[in-house]
Amino acid sequence: MEYRKLKWLAVIVSFLYLAFFYLQVIENGSPIYDYFTVFGNWIVITALSIWFVNKSIVRSTFDFLILCGFTLYLFVLHQYVSFISVGFYFTSEYIGDHHIQFERLNLIPFKTIWHVITLPVFVPVQIIQVLGNLFLLTPFAFALLALCITKSIKKTVFITMFISIGIEIYQFLHNFILSGYRFGEGRAVDIDDVILNTLGGLMGVLFYKLYRRILLFLNNMMKKEPNES
Repeated sequence: MEYRKLKWLAVIVSFLYLAFFYLQVIENGSPIYDYFTVFGNWIVITALSIWFVNKSIVRSTFDFLILCGFTLYLFVLHQYVSFISVGFYFTSEYIGDHHIQFERLNLIPFKTIWHVITLPVFVPVQIIQVLGNLFLLTPFAFALLALCITKSIKKTVFITMFISIGIEIYQFLHNFILSGYRFGEGRAVDIDDVILNTLGGLMGVLFYKLYRRILLFLNNMMKKEPNES
């Protein structure tokens, strides 16, 4: 089978994701709203995955494995930064007092990073959060280049940065909507997340360059072996 046709098998990963969460819903005896949560989130990310699969160029088994991993990564990324619990809006009390949650908003560059660095005691949770944001979009930038979805390093870094900005804007709007519900607390919206995510994108570019060097080295070794024999 040609790789350009084989690549569509990567979409199967999305169905494995659906089966995993669907079984969790059944096992926990969750209400009908949770079914809407599972299928609603799945449909959105599956559509995005299909778009990326269509744009990708797969020329080897390595590329196919990267594409499968990238598809799974999109679902994990969504679960972490943009997952929507449909059931919350049906079961929580609506109070209508929508407001900006300033306590969860930081627009001062490096404020959060500096705070974590200068903590008098070691706080694992905050360190892990900073490292998580640093590596959050590293696989994204790597996959864009490895699958030839983008061919320019500069374009890849800019796309990574704009994706990060989009995530923060989405979380800001989500927080605003949640503020109208009792006990509705959203995620922190932080300019430092954009800085860390963009640096992570640069790391993804570096990993891609290293990956290409390793592939070139292996190809050269394979070409030399027949000649030596």
